[in-house]
Amino acid sequence: MLSNPPDLLVDLRVFIVQFFLTILMRISIYEIIQEAISLFKTNYKLFLSLSLLGSLLSILMTGLNGMVNLNSGLNIVALIAGILFLLYFSIRIQIALVIAVNNRYQQFETSVLECYQTAGSYFWSYILTCLTLGLLIILPIVLIFLSISLEAPIYITVIAAVVFGSITLLLIYFFNFAPILNILNPEVESNFSRSKELVERNPILVVKMLFIGLLTQLLIYFIVDLFISHTYIMGISLATIMEFFIGLFLSPLFVSVFIMVYYQLQNDHGVLEDG
Repeated sequence: MLSNPPDLLVDLRVFIVQFFLTILMRISIYEIIQEAISLFKTNYKLFLSLSLLGSLLSILMTGLNGMVNLNSGLNIVALIAGILFLLYFSIRIQIALVIAVNNRYQQFETSVLECYQTAGSYFWSYILTCLTLGLLIILPIVLIFLSISLEAPIYITVIAAVVFGSITLLLIYFFNFAPILNILNPEVESNFSRSKELVERNPILVVKMLFIGLLTQLLIYFIVDLFISHTYIMGISLATIMEFFIGLFLSPLFVSVFIMVYYQLQNDHGVLEDG
């Protein structure tokens, strides 16, 4: 006998909750998250200093756009120059945060200044890899919108969306370690091949890591944007304030988890995780 529709919905919700809890609890990623939190607690001053610098630079880049009058060509040039200037330092801070987390995870003493100075030697290789990966990811998305704009038959559009969307997800999945390899293992000849090799060693762990990141972003969106996006304090959106402080703490934690997963993949030598 078939269940009533309300019963089916309840069963579906229970299944989804149990499925996600099983993923979170029966895996090494849960232990990695605990280790990342522990690493953050013992190095919070260093990590938060770099995270704060990165967040402030992002705010400056956002504010710069609203401060400049774009009616003048000279102002537009000044705006672009200012954004590129701030972007350079912002990316160096991102690299410095990776270096700081990696050094402390390896139990090496380090400082904000030392990490920032070291970040300069990785800047251009990191940028080149990020741009290459970005172009690889954007191209399938552009092809999806192209099929829509050409007003192709609906089945062609659906097929294009499925095919090119799947390609985009696979590119993110296999090559997500490519940029960070410039910092953690700069001797590697091909970052993309190495990233794919690492993912293939333990694909389940990588899926769980990406899933945790996506789930966290969705939770932040629902909590912040849907519930407090229209609340203001002294003219400033409470959502903006919340996102600033949440990002301040989550950035070092995400980097820590990413680096710890990388080292676990380094040690897995092709043995798949059993759950």
